[in-house]
Amino acid sequence: MYNIVDKINDLKSRKNAIILAHCYQPAEIDLVADYVGDSLYLSQVASKTDAQIIIFAGV
Repeated sequence: MYNIVDKINDLKSRKNAIILAHCYQPAEIDLVADYVGDSLYLSQVASKTDAQIIIFAGV
């Protein structure tokens, strides 16, 4: 059976989604985040992605 990280990564792949996490998020969020950084960096990443779904773990 998959663990939760594997399940989230599988779902991201199937749904063409990415997770952007602010650097103040807990380390557990970093395990599934595609990008980790400050608000400016994450906004720049979001503007350039082809992902259909963007999940933003902000502060």
